[in-house]
Amino acid sequence: MVWVNPLTGEKAFQVHGNCARKLYLRSSQDEEPRIIEDVTEIVKFLLDIQNRVLEPEYVLLAPAEEGDLVIWDNYGVFHSAIDYPISMGPRSMHQANISGSIGPRGPVPIPLKA
Repeated sequence: MVWVNPLTGEKAFQVHGNCARKLYLRSSQDEEPRIIEDVTEIVKFLLDIQNRVLEPEYVLLAPAEEGDLVIWDNYGVFHSAIDYPISMGPRSMHQANISGSIGPRGPVPIPLKA
C-alpha cells in the first residue's frame, strides 16, 4: 500500500479495497506478518484507513470546465470518479500515460511465506 518513488525515495500511500485479496500486516520489518485473507475483514480494514483520508478537508473537487486538462500523479493521489449528471450528455475521458523507466517499488518486500 506504500509505493516508493525509485528516484526521489518519496513514499505515496495508495489503498484500494476492491483490489486487495490478501493483506500482510506487521509493525516492523523483523516482525512475522499476520496474513488476512477474509475479504470482509480486508474491506473493513481498508475502509477504516480510507475513511480517515476522505475527510472534507482532504478532498479536492478540481474546478474544471469543458476543454480543461486535469493531470495528477496516479501513484501519489487517491482519486475517484464522481457522479456525472446525465443532463450534460455523454462523458468523455481520455487517459494518457507517461511511462517511467523504473516502476514504483514497495519499501519492504512481501514475504513468500508467513
